[in-house]
Amino acid sequence: GCYKKNEVIGSDNITNDGIIAIAKNCSRIQLIDLAWQENLRDEAIIALANSCPELSSIDISGCTNITDKAIFELAHKCKNLKKVIFFRCNNVTTRSISALREMNCLVKEY
Repeated sequence: GCYKKNEVIGSDNITNDGIIAIAKNCSRIQLIDLAWQENLRDEAIIALANSCPELSSIDISGCTNITDKAIFELAHKCKNLKKVIFFRCNNVTTRSISALREMNCLVKEY
């Protein structure tokens, strides 16, 4: 079954297809921790944005392949999003972070 809180911890083998499958099959996810999953790309985060409207918190620290494109999708499609944690996300700029802040989302940058 699926849980509202999902943590992807201790594995460098998480794939985009794996996260896309989770998004499609676990649409009630509210919190997901994807920190340090360096293999993940925008399409995985966009799948979460498209399929998980209840998403309220996501940690993408260390996901160095994530760009503004994915963050804009989260900002526009996840209306319950309250917290996004970034650390070493060099491809995410202030443009998308501003979009999150405009929706009163707490953005933690390190």
